[in-house]
Amino acid sequence: MSTCIFPRVANERLPQLLQAIPEGYDITNKTILDYGGNRGNLLEDGDEADMIDPSNYTSMDVDPDGLEFLKKLYPTTNTIHYDRYNPAYRHQGIPMLPFPQADDTYDIVYSYSVNTHSSWQDYVFDISEMTRVCKPGGLVFTSKFELTCIQHMLDKRVKDWDIFEGDPGGTDRTVSDFQDVTDVIYLVDNNTLLNIDDQIPQQSKYLITYYNEGWLLNQIHGMGYKTELTRSDKPRIQTLIRLIG
Repeated sequence: MSTCIFPRVANERLPQLLQAIPEGYDITNKTILDYGGNRGNLLEDGDEADMIDPSNYTSMDVDPDGLEFLKKLYPTTNTIHYDRYNPAYRHQGIPMLPFPQADDTYDIVYSYSVNTHSSWQDYVFDISEMTRVCKPGGLVFTSKFELTCIQHMLDKRVKDWDIFEGDPGGTDRTVSDFQDVTDVIYLVDNNTLLNIDDQIPQQSKYLITYYNEGWLLNQIHGMGYKTELTRSDKPRIQTLIRLIG
């Protein structure tokens, strides 16, 4: 997939994050790693609300264009080009590349819409790295798709796919293809559905990862973490999962 600067969607990331944090926890002056932060939608929300100082915020992303865009908006913020392989977003990257930060670096580690576009093996690795770079007593968040999000993504898939040259676009898949998933299902490119044991093609153009919620939470609990979920009433917004442990 070509580089992609995320669109600006105001007042979505921060309100959900504030809903998800424990009562009494003040994010002001906290150091934040936005893993997969791209052009910094969370920072823009936080700056407008006078709650996130750009110098306390770090966006770490595989897309250098998004990071360059962010740096022009906020010269004092921190950006890290993370050259990690992803079958759809970074074909030439390094598989399972450790985060470059030292242990216990950030107060908050936030990852939105990253592991909804990666393999389960990558998700397990990311949980290990996100919790490693978070300070003791800090907060770690990841996200997952609801079925309402899947419908939004399928609609978006049909609408936006013509940005990829030479691709016929469209998909015949519907939400019903995801309803009876018992663990993990991957939608690759137009119509290919793969299960957890299948190999995702190395140079895909599009990847959606959907988890059965009960299965996913059981796996995370088996890693030694408790979880708290924060859902949204907006169909397009993914559910935040706070990892506690």
